[in-house]
Amino acid sequence: MKLLRALNDNQANGRADVTVVPHVEAERMGWTTGPEYIAALNYLIGEGALVAEPTGQRIVGDEPVTVGEVPVTFRITAYALGTLEEEN
Repeated sequence: MKLLRALNDNQANGRADVTVVPHVEAERMGWTTGPEYIAALNYLIGEGALVAEPTGQRIVGDEPVTVGEVPVTFRITAYALGTLEEEN
């Protein structure tokens, strides 16, 4: 939930269906994109909080949409925002 909260606070700002870049927040929190990040990301995807951005050749900000076949940008869902509200 720490990653989800950071994504909302710093990128989504309470808006659903906007593009977020989780590895940026992971780095801000002092995580590498190693096991802790991958576990958190997989949990959020599995719970329906994040949905992989449709792949393509476009750039979001200065970030590519994919690195190889792995998406680096996602869309935060209304479910995710509701989950954060329930925690408060």
